[in-house]
Amino acid sequence: MAGKRESAPAPLVPVADRTDGPAAPSSLTRPADEAALREVERRIRMWMMRHVGQCAGRGEPPAPGLHLPRSPAIELYVDRYIRELWAVVPPGLKKEHAEIQARLEGRKTVTAPGGAGGGRPAAKGATVNERMAAMLQADTSRLEWSASVWAEQLSADLKRSVSPAAVKQTATWKKQIKAARAMTKADRAAHKR
Repeated sequence: MAGKRESAPAPLVPVADRTDGPAAPSSLTRPADEAALREVERRIRMWMMRHVGQCAGRGEPPAPGLHLPRSPAIELYVDRYIRELWAVVPPGLKKEHAEIQARLEGRKTVTAPGGAGGGRPAAKGATVNERMAAMLQADTSRLEWSASVWAEQLSADLKRSVSPAAVKQTATWKKQIKAARAMTKADRAAHKR
């Protein structure tokens, strides 16, 4: 597994978009950075799915401490074990992800859609989705929490009111939690046979 680096995708970020020094001028706007982050996260996810599929074909676990996928749904497997699979992501992809995230986190004031100055300033601090993703990554047992439990915990953590409906609107709830629950359900059904 360690000798299979050739399956990692090559970084696609243009050299002109990289900065090696402190606060180099950049023509990228926040929407462009967000799009770049989504793209690198898509490439990381595709790499993980390819890696899991190759490991399953060879009959070896995709990461230390993980079992082989029991279900043909590799996408659900990746959603459930994304934290563990992150350990085997090629360093180049991790670095690219970290650089884009750092660029985004370096911006203090942003505006909502509607043009420069046309929207209201974005809320300071983490969004509900960002905080959910961080909490889920810290403890995967939180996958079993209901939307009400998430809302209660997030309200306390973010020090503002969060409703169960707001929890259900997040990408973390829709893509990660629901997918992981479906994977668990499929695993349980496979074991009953």
